Parts: sequence; C-alpha cells; structure tokens
Amino acid sequence: MPIGVKTIEEEKEFLKKQQEAIARGETHQYSIFCEGKIVGGIGLKLEGKKIGELGYFVGKKFHKKGIATEAAKQVLEIARQKGFIGIKATAHPLNVPSRKVLEHTGFNLVGEMEKYMEIRGELQPRVLYWLSLK
Repeated sequence: MPIGVKTIEEEKEFLKKQQEAIARGETHQYSIFCEGKIVGGIGLKLEGKKIGELGYFVGKKFHKKGIATEAAKQVLEIARQKGFIGIKATAHPLNVPSRKVLEHTGFNLVGEMEKYMEIRGELQPRVLYWLSLK
C-alpha cells in the first residue's frame, strides 16, 4: 500500500479517535467539497492553547487543482480568528504535492525528522513546516 493509504479497520479507528477529539474540543475537522462531492478532509489539531497542527487529504482524482491549497487557506484564516500564534504541519519528504500546498500557504520548512511517524508498523520520515500567525 502507498504511504498514507489505510485499511478499512485503520480508517475506522482513526475516525473513532477523531470523533472523540472533536467532542473534547481538541480538533476541528472539515470536509472538502468540489463539484458537489466530498473530495477530501482537512483538520486543525490543537497543541496547547495557541498552537495547532494542520493535516489534510484530497482524493487523487482532485490533485493538482488547488483544492487542498484553498482549503488550507480557509482553515488558516479560522485559526487566525481563533487567536492561534502558529501552526505546524508535516509531510513525507517525497510527497511533493503536499509540500507545495504548505509552501503556497506561507509555511516555512524548518527541518527533517527521520523515523517520525509509524504507518503500518514502519517508521516513516517527515519534513516539518511552521507558519507564524502573529
């Protein structure tokens, strides 16, 4: 399976945890729509009172259309309105489209992390981006 693709059971567990975090006010999750259909999702996870972590996905059919970039801009505006001071985001080093979304929305590359995130039992690297909102 490609990086980021989940099994049905992994997705069910992820959604259960997301629903619990939403109920606790620890994350904000939004659907991304295009042509009247849900084509992806985007979220802002709270890390402390004024720091957030951005995460998103868009179905492959809708890649390279600026959809994720526009969704990220909208969520970042919500973060500004809520008084966040900064947002971090990570991407796999080889995920150039995701990295471009971050760069097009003003994020700065601040470092690389080896063996940062476990996906299907294998530790994966990530690049770390930061956006100051103040």
